[in-house]
Amino acid sequence: VLLGGAVGSTNTAMTMAAILLILLLAVLVTLTRRAAEASKEEWVEDAFDDDEYEDDDEEEESGGLAVEDKTPLHERHGLTLESMKSLAEEAGRVGVMQATPSTNQGETGWYVDVSEELQYWEVTPDGEWIRHE
Repeated sequence: VLLGGAVGSTNTAMTMAAILLILLLAVLVTLTRRAAEASKEEWVEDAFDDDEYEDDDEEEESGGLAVEDKTPLHERHGLTLESMKSLAEEAGRVGVMQATPSTNQGETGWYVDVSEELQYWEVTPDGEWIRHE
């Protein structure tokens, strides 16, 4: 008598074991089929997602110690509100964004537009202008 007769006869114990094995095999077959249906790209994305999240955690930890600069953006670039206003007026008159004193006009750097917004623009060697937020 298997299991000290706790489940009845040996035949009953073997039948229960067979049912459990069949259920286990059914689950494994189902999981294997679903994994085979997933595209290769999804597997690659899933494999590399964890690495991206680990990098984010490291940046957050190191960023927590940094001191936040509360100086207004225009003051960090040597501009006053009056100089921002005059550059914006010049941009409206000429029709072209005006470079800040630290930037040469037509090159990568900080520019003021008609709305008095300070923006960073990258100028590629091909002459393409890319705005960075």
